[in-house]
Parts: sequence; C-alpha cells; structure tokens
Amino acid sequence: MSVTRDGDDRLSGSVGLAGQELTREFSGTLELLRTFEELVPALDTTVDPDKEEAKR
Repeated sequence: MSVTRDGDDRLSGSVGLAGQELTREFSGTLELLRTFEELVPALDTTVDPDKEEAKR
C-alpha cells in the first residue's frame, strides 16, 4: 500500500495484495474502501483479477 495526500488533502495512492502483482489506484477515502472491498475476498472465495478488472 502506498498512500499520500494530494494538494486538496485527499488520500491517494495504490494498494495491492501481498504476493500478487495486481495493484489498484485510488483517489479519496471512498475509492480506497471500494478498492479494499474488491481486493479482499469474502470468506471461502478467491480473487480473480481478470473478472475484477472487467467490472471497471
């Protein structure tokens, strides 16, 4: 996870899961939380980066 504040004091950066090359960019707290929801799998599921990228 890489986080900074921009000129408007918004959080921005990128986040990814350990051991995976896929990272997501975000700008703002709500986008950060949405990114966490997309990257962190629900119980008994796996993350398929191709399907997640298709949602965008």
